[in-house]
Amino acid sequence: MHQRLLTFIVLQMATLIRNELLTSEQRYIALCLRSVIRRNFTPGQSLIVSFPKSGCQGSQTSPKCDSSQLVNFVLENTHQDVLWPLQVFQTEFLNLEMSDEQLRIHHNYVIFTWPEEFDVIGTLVTQLEKLQSVVSWNPRAKFFIVVTENYISPANILALNICETMWNINRIVNVVVMVPDPDYPRLGARIHILNLYTWFPYEAKSCAKLTNVVLMDQCLPDGDGQLSNNALLFPNKIPNNLQGCPIRVSTSELIPYVISTNTYVDSDGSTVYNYRGLEIEYLLLLTEAANLTVVYLPLAEGDVKDTHLQQLVEVSMGISDVAIGHFPLNSILIPFADPTITIVFDDLRWYVPCPKPVPRVEKVMGLYTLPVWFCIALVFILTALTFWLSANAPNITLVTESSTYRDMLQCICVVWCVSLGTPVPKMPRSPKLRALFTLLLCYCFVMGIVAQAFFVSFLINPGYHNDINNFDELVESGLVYGKEDSLEFFLRLADYHEQEMFRSHVDCSDRHKCLERLFVEGDITMLSPIIDVVYVLSHMGMAKIKKVLCTLNDNVFPLDISIYLTKGHPLLDLFNVAIRRCTESGLVVKYWSDLIFYTNLQNVDRFKERGCEVCSDMYFVFTLSHLKVSFFVLVFGLVVGFIVFVAELVYRCRSESHRLSTSKYGH
Repeated sequence: MHQRLLTFIVLQMATLIRNELLTSEQRYIALCLRSVIRRNFTPGQSLIVSFPKSGCQGSQTSPKCDSSQLVNFVLENTHQDVLWPLQVFQTEFLNLEMSDEQLRIHHNYVIFTWPEEFDVIGTLVTQLEKLQSVVSWNPRAKFFIVVTENYISPANILALNICETMWNINRIVNVVVMVPDPDYPRLGARIHILNLYTWFPYEAKSCAKLTNVVLMDQCLPDGDGQLSNNALLFPNKIPNNLQGCPIRVSTSELIPYVISTNTYVDSDGSTVYNYRGLEIEYLLLLTEAANLTVVYLPLAEGDVKDTHLQQLVEVSMGISDVAIGHFPLNSILIPFADPTITIVFDDLRWYVPCPKPVPRVEKVMGLYTLPVWFCIALVFILTALTFWLSANAPNITLVTESSTYRDMLQCICVVWCVSLGTPVPKMPRSPKLRALFTLLLCYCFVMGIVAQAFFVSFLINPGYHNDINNFDELVESGLVYGKEDSLEFFLRLADYHEQEMFRSHVDCSDRHKCLERLFVEGDITMLSPIIDVVYVLSHMGMAKIKKVLCTLNDNVFPLDISIYLTKGHPLLDLFNVAIRRCTESGLVVKYWSDLIFYTNLQNVDRFKERGCEVCSDMYFVFTLSHLKVSFFVLVFGLVVGFIVFVAELVYRCRSESHRLSTSKYGH
């Protein structure tokens, strides 16, 4: 207990000693800064304090150490409040190897700046460049710039230059600059009034063009560090109505996400582009809600990989504000541009040919398995044998059995006639044989009903071959892999290499044509987003035919699509709010449903020309082609009957000639 009290007393004495080392103006700046932090920075959020490298050389009473002592005093007082997680960044000691705590996005920055090797602006640029290299950098945080020395009059000129610098470096708009005003000293010309400036990027149709700064408040020496108007320094600077300000969009045509609708040359000789599509619909809705004017840049040329790279370069360099056109939400792209929330939730899946219908002849021939056929044949043979034995057994009754059942061959014919449902030459006479005949009749009736049920079912719907369920079966199937270079690049980024297991591949730079080949010919397999598959089916007039759509049981991975804005762009939050409302209201879903419906309606004739067997799930048309098996059996029976008839004629002729020759030589 005594040790803790001693430590507290030592710290308080050190603070008092440091306080005595500060000038009156520095203490005044510290009090004003403390008031600003307490009123405008949310407790619990991280607070980053940055300052240039120390100018102290030797004695701590050197004038070059005044600003550093001011920073240390502010840090001590802020730390004692125990309201904000405090982190300190100094230019010469900035460590790029961040701890887990430092990897969190920061929300508040206090940046001290004073002339060192450069002027105030040069020193600030050096600090910002160092802060940008840290992964926790947040250009949309609250920035409070403290200028400890100012000799530029009027003070708003320096504030304007600072705001312009921060906008050009990283589109920072949520900034307040505290600048000593050299024109208004107080207390015997020793202490200057501290002016607090900021700017509003979309005020009075300025459209993010920085022309002037606004005096938000002042900190007067006789106010005990309190702001004169006690104003909130970080209001919302993005209005709901942006008054038609232009927003530059970099895109490339990628159906169905971006569809070129109309391109023309206006009176000024410039080319005007117009687009629709699943992703463009989000852009059109949010720009209409925010009253923004969309200005499309010239189309990026090349394949998908090249166009995406060109769009990212344009956004990262500030040539365009927005990049749109099937950009995945990926951590690799985030260092170059800021993504919005997901606009399209999709899945990348393996699409395989659907199993083909089993030929009806093959299915009918497989009506029963081979053991069942053997059992039926054995039943018939045993039944014929039983008939023959019963007819030839000693008869204790007075009933004489027909001669038909005393011949083994005739018994086999009787059994065959009963199995086919045709009349027999003679009915059995003895009670025992009648009972056996009745059992055979019931057996054949039941087996015939079952066979007819299966027979008709197989004629109508013979079923399908086994489908492909997993990736191992897909590789073993021997299908050719449809390879798309742009997708391969994305798969490598995602560390996915299973497609390399295929032995052969075909070029599928045109994804939609390869999907049509997959659905029509069924000789390839490929990876594709679901959105593309649905659109291709509608373009083939087959949007409602789900039997041609077969995938593996598991997805490869989800594919979330976003819009990317210039790093630090102030409209990101506005975009996110508008996208969320469009998603919740279902406006884009309605557009997508209408697009699929009308595309399918325009191409339904293409589907009719294909003559696909899965035309409709509502009913089945029984045509002559489905009786092909019956005619095949009938023709086969006629051929066999004709052969037997010819054989009998030949046999009869030979028998007659043999009988005549025998009788001739016998006499």
